Amino acid sequence: MAGKRIAVKTIDWVKLSSTIPKAAAADFNAFRVRHETVKGSLAALPEKPTPINWDFYAQNVKDAALVKKFQDAYSKVNVNYPIDTESSKIVQEEKEIETEIVEASKVRKAKIADLLTQVSAIKAQKPYEEMKTNEFMDMHPKLKAETDREIKEIGWTS
Repeated sequence: MAGKRIAVKTIDWVKLSSTIPKAAAADFNAFRVRHETVKGSLAALPEKPTPINWDFYAQNVKDAALVKKFQDAYSKVNVNYPIDTESSKIVQEEKEIETEIVEASKVRKAKIADLLTQVSAIKAQKPYEEMKTNEFMDMHPKLKAETDREIKEIGWTS
């Protein structure tokens, strides 16, 4: 690969594909194939480019001054690998997201526990088929109050 080699990261395609909707499966597979193709072509490149054989050009090019000019210009070229300024930001952002995930997970677990408590309370109730109206109204005081109010408004009380 030209320039520095970056740490190789492996992608779990099976795990990733399980999160992709069926409608996007074809696009995902095309992306995976393209990724593997590019990855293979980059891996085939040498880490450092092959050196130029200036003697060959000096012997085969009629204008030796032109070859010398190119050789001098080529020797002055220095391509520095860019300084990594983003990795620390990415690591910090990952830490923030992880703390958000932990907090959201705690909230979800508390909500699940509350809902499970509600479900167990509902299951512990007498079946509606066997329950009398007064029993139901005693279990739901807000509904009883609303029903009593409507009965008084309509005038069904004696």
